[in-house]
Amino acid sequence: MSVWLSCEACGAVLPADTGRGPGARCARCGSVRLVWHDEGTVVATTTHSGSEAVVANNLSAAKRDELEAAIDRIEHAVASRDVADAQLATKAAVEAMHALEDDRKKRQEWSYASWSQIEIDAWHAHMPARNAAHHYSDPFIALRSGTEEATRLSWDVRSTTLTKLHHQCHVPAYVALLHGQPVVTTLRAALASLSRVL
Repeated sequence: MSVWLSCEACGAVLPADTGRGPGARCARCGSVRLVWHDEGTVVATTTHSGSEAVVANNLSAAKRDELEAAIDRIEHAVASRDVADAQLATKAAVEAMHALEDDRKKRQEWSYASWSQIEIDAWHAHMPARNAAHHYSDPFIALRSGTEEATRLSWDVRSTTLTKLHHQCHVPAYVALLHGQPVVTTLRAALASLSRVL
């Protein structure tokens, strides 16, 4: 039995088809908290209510940790005024967010259904920053002197970059929510939202 299902509440081992579809419940205790296992490793926890929700214990959590490590590296680079490392660390952070977005959109490994609209817009606002750095190597951050450390590194949205970006639907959020804002502040906010679901 490589893939199997158990009840998180009472521990009963259940037939795999129990966990499929809305309204799935443990036959023994009636709990809706069901846990999927693969070779003894928990791969997902499902909770059924009016709609189906899946919280995955998979690579998305590791990517969330990569995002957090990149943010820590940004803070260190800013403190030591290392512009090159600040750029590389910021690129690593938005790359981790892009990978997490693929996990959400293409593989349904996590969901932002519980987020507010501003949290969703702020998440999407970071995607053009990633694309600017990844596809075009355009500048997308600015390190300023003479300001407090927390605000020294800010998003720098260039109009020449905006016209090149794919997915123009995220450009308004990119401009409105990121331009001129402190990089670490917006990334920490995105990480806090993400940490509630991963």
